[in-house]
Amino acid sequence: MAITSLVLGIVGMCIPLLSIAALICGIIGVTRTRDPRVGGKGLAISGIVLGGVGILLLPLMIAILLPSLNRARETANRVKCANNMRQIGLALKLYANENRGQFPPNLELLLKTQDITADVFACPSCNDTVAPGANAAEQAANLSKGGHLSYVYVRGFTDTAGGETILLYEPITNHDGDGGNFLFGDAHVEFHNKQSHVQIVNSVSRGVNPPK
Repeated sequence: MAITSLVLGIVGMCIPLLSIAALICGIIGVTRTRDPRVGGKGLAISGIVLGGVGILLLPLMIAILLPSLNRARETANRVKCANNMRQIGLALKLYANENRGQFPPNLELLLKTQDITADVFACPSCNDTVAPGANAAEQAANLSKGGHLSYVYVRGFTDTAGGETILLYEPITNHDGDGGNFLFGDAHVEFHNKQSHVQIVNSVSRGVNPPK
């Protein structure tokens, strides 16, 4: 047990979770070495010390790794958002093909008429949830009631809108103020950083679209 404790304590310096096992084995080893005929007390104590150090390192490693994990999750959410908007863009194109080139006046019509699900309208980085409803019509009725639509639809365009025209964008708050995705007239999606995002949204809000 003393040797096991020491080995686990050494390995636990790299894998802190093993330090708990090192501590337990060390305590057992010290207990057994109370008998003067049993050796290994020094090894057991060393295992306990190393195990304790490893446990103390665990919060530090978590603090170091957590920001990286958060960044990785946010990167994945941006990709998921871009995929959501790309699906919406394709649904807009299909709707226009069926309606003389006209895009719908609202996104609810896409749920009612196209092969698209309500979950693509919710950004995974924000608190919005999928619009409730037993069918597409009920989900469409709830889509714009608050908390279910993460993207801003720019109305008034047709399928002749070029690749620089903004059809859909997400508020900058979706991704902690770091920027956001934009859907363009040719159905491609781009992520823009905070400065570029603010400039584009301001331009679109003034009716300048394609933005300059």
